[in-house]
This record gives sequence, C-alpha cells and structure tokens, in this order.
Amino acid sequence: MTIELTGDLPYRFDRGLTIKDRVGRKEVWTPSYNGDNTVATDYAVVTRMLHPRTGKPLIAFPGITKSGTRTAADFITDPDQMKKLTSIAPGDWPQMNLKFVLQTKVVKAIPTSPVVVAVKS
Repeated sequence: MTIELTGDLPYRFDRGLTIKDRVGRKEVWTPSYNGDNTVATDYAVVTRMLHPRTGKPLIAFPGITKSGTRTAADFITDPDQMKKLTSIAPGDWPQMNLKFVLQTKVVKAIPTSPVVVAVKS
C-alpha cells in the first residue's frame, strides 16, 4: 500500500533494496552491510502528504529494512527530532506534502540517531 500511495513521489523505493530520488540530483540510497551480513547503515523515506479526499495528513514511513522503519517511527514520534525537521522545512509545510530521507547507522542490530539526508516539499 505504501508503494502504491507514494510511488509517484520524488523519493521512491526501487529494485535492489534502494530508495531513488526521481527528481533533482537523482540520488540513490542503499543500505550497507557488515562482514557478517548484518545491516550497518539503513535508510527510510518519511512522507507526510495531504489525503486527496479528506485533506487530512497521511504519514507513511517505510524503511529499506526493519532498522530503517524503526528509525523512522522513532523519529516521527520524537518531539525534539520533529522540531529539528521543521526548522529546515519550508515555512508553510503544514499545508504541503513533505518528504524526507533518513539515514541511520546500526550498531548491534539497534539503529542510532537518524540524520535527515534529503528533504523535498
């Protein structure tokens, strides 16, 4: 369902466990792995968009792996992280769609503090 709702947005999931930027710099984000095949770096896309029928916000926050999803969930429920995000978002973001990519380092299967690596409104 997430891919269906967000597939035509600037950041989308693609083959090979990647997130692609469809516009702008056309960046690609792919997780990295440790020698024992555990995730070392992961990514998530957080999309806040206005539902076309209700006009109310709809939030999707899938990660490439479960570490990315966990990071996104922690990020969007942390008031301090959201305060940081709103400081770099456009002033009228509550009336707009907002998409951003998070990166997290993973240590012993636990994601660390995320970093916003890309934002589009």
